[in-house]
Amino acid sequence: MLLAFLAMVVLTIPALGDDYKYKPPKYKPTPKYYKPPPKYKPPSYKKPPPKYKPKPPPYKRPPTLPPIKGKPKPYKPYPPYGHYPGHPPVEAVP
Repeated sequence: MLLAFLAMVVLTIPALGDDYKYKPPKYKPTPKYYKPPPKYKPPSYKKPPPKYKPKPPPYKRPPTLPPIKGKPKPYKPYPPYGHYPGHPPVEAVP
């Protein structure tokens, strides 16, 4: 029985050998219009166009105050503490 098994193995090995013979790959000729695939290019992030903004008006100086007409009022010193008009005088605290 063992002999029959070995004989079967020995006879099948050469038969398998024909199927597994090395065959060189078949090369297809490159067509004349062949174009290589494009290289990967990351998507370009374009800045969106700026939204329309109205142009600000040109700088205009604020108007200056008109010159003061008439005589300047004479300087009046403040009254002493507690003697403001309409208030009784404040007594000094010892």
